[in-house]
Amino acid sequence: MLVALRITDYAIIEHVELQLHAGLNVVTGETGAGKSIIVGATALLRGDRASAELVRHGCKEAVIEALFDLRQRPEIVQRLSELGLPADGDELVIRRVIGGGGRGRVHVNGALCTTSVLTRLTERLLDIAGQHEHQSLADRSVQRGILDALGVSATDVAAMAQAFARLQRASLALRPTALDERARAERLDFLRYQLRELDAAQLQPGEEATLDALQRKLRSAADLRQAAEEGEELLYGADEAVTARLAPIARRLGELCAADPELAPLVRQLDEARVLIEDAARELGRYAERVEVNDEQLRQLDDRLDLLHRLKRKHGASVEELLDRLDTLRREADELAAVDEQRETLEAELSAAREQARQAATTLSAARAVAARRLGEQVSAHLEALHMPGARLSALIEGRAVREGDDPALLFEEGGARRRVGVEGWDRVDFQVAINPGEALLPLGRAASGGELSRLTLALRQVLGRVDPVATSIFDEVDAGIGGAVADVVGRALAAVARHRQVLVVTHLPQVAAYADLHLHVGKTQEGGRTRTAVQSLTTEARVEELARMLAGSELTEEARAQARRLLAGPATSAEAPPRPKRKGREAGRAP
Repeated sequence: MLVALRITDYAIIEHVELQLHAGLNVVTGETGAGKSIIVGATALLRGDRASAELVRHGCKEAVIEALFDLRQRPEIVQRLSELGLPADGDELVIRRVIGGGGRGRVHVNGALCTTSVLTRLTERLLDIAGQHEHQSLADRSVQRGILDALGVSATDVAAMAQAFARLQRASLALRPTALDERARAERLDFLRYQLRELDAAQLQPGEEATLDALQRKLRSAADLRQAAEEGEELLYGADEAVTARLAPIARRLGELCAADPELAPLVRQLDEARVLIEDAARELGRYAERVEVNDEQLRQLDDRLDLLHRLKRKHGASVEELLDRLDTLRREADELAAVDEQRETLEAELSAAREQARQAATTLSAARAVAARRLGEQVSAHLEALHMPGARLSALIEGRAVREGDDPALLFEEGGARRRVGVEGWDRVDFQVAINPGEALLPLGRAASGGELSRLTLALRQVLGRVDPVATSIFDEVDAGIGGAVADVVGRALAAVARHRQVLVVTHLPQVAAYADLHLHVGKTQEGGRTRTAVQSLTTEARVEELARMLAGSELTEEARAQARRLLAGPATSAEAPPRPKRKGREAGRAP
């Protein structure tokens, strides 16, 4: 449910905030005050396209913010998680910013997201009927969802989804066997060639780094041995070696320690240094003996590394990737070699999966056909009551069109025509309407004006009742071209829909406004040469004045006020909408 809506610097609106309630929320006000602009701003919460022209003149950006109560919509909380957006308890906060330069931002519970993600999130939170560009009813996926909500069990929908997933898996598993024998043999020969090449290399994890280090050592072997021998000779082996020259110095200083004990530590250091140097010299000698100049071994190392580099260029970036590639090739070769053994099993699974999908799709189609007849009859009856005599709705169910390149496993011959099955079955649902008697049925978008589409949506919402998946319905032009007794019928219809979900309606008719659970008035003032819009929640007496103004125009009369009070006292009851309860001791407009 939409709890609060705040609009800032949008079109002629400087700042307004609407606090909405459950049930029927009605918005009235003088022409040009901004009622439809509020609806347009709300449509941006559904991901509608925004334009920099919508930013109020002289302002940097426009901001639309909304707070939704999700306590009765756990599926929306789950959708937040699926879309990678933060879930903030039972509340949802959407903030959309329209920049004056054309750039915009969308925040959901404080996290940035795209308008496409916003559309997926709010498609079952808000439905707007009125201006054609805000009309989701023309979307065929929405139409199929309406039929499913009306007459298809969730169990059947889930069964179709499971059958389709199984069919896709079976088709994918069988796809390698679709290669003809020659192509499969050629592929198998190629795989075996690559396997022989990689197997012959006898690759070892980490060997490249080891070989690189050994190659560097062998290439420098002569220099390493010469340096070690020269070091051993200079430090220890020569007549004038460092150790030989240190010994007399240490001995002479030791003799003088009796004269000055301060020399004793230095003598010890010289003795330790001589011992360390002798040890280092001996190690250099042993190292020189170990270093071997081996041109043959170096050649073998070069050849091995050249082989590794060639294989890397051909198959992967490292020896480890080459080993992974080897495993992959071996698996594919094994699968191709075993194709004939597997094919019979895979074909049997595909056949069973197709039969399961056929049964599930047939069940869905049958249920949709029943729902379509029921929907057409009931919507047409409601349209008659809504001052659209002779108007009729037909839900046409056809097979989904076959497209070039479709997986043959998904195609079925049914009823003399080919159909392509999908996760929702093989039905293509198309709502068509004839507004006037004798006219041909046409798709919704081509057959109805904004007001007619609004009343058609209202009729649909009446039929759907509690199974309607949309949480909040907004109507902008539902009263276009009607008045009098028909207006009261529209008001009762809106009240009936509002028993099961939140409804927000912009109206010019007092007969409709009289049914409000919450009555909001939109007014405008002129300040400093600028138009400012304000929204006010009306008390009972203020509602009397507003309805009287709507009845009589600018000159209010006591007769108009009396008629307004009669409207608020309770319009006639109907099967769709029971009498409204009296609101004693509380302001009209407060949700029960």
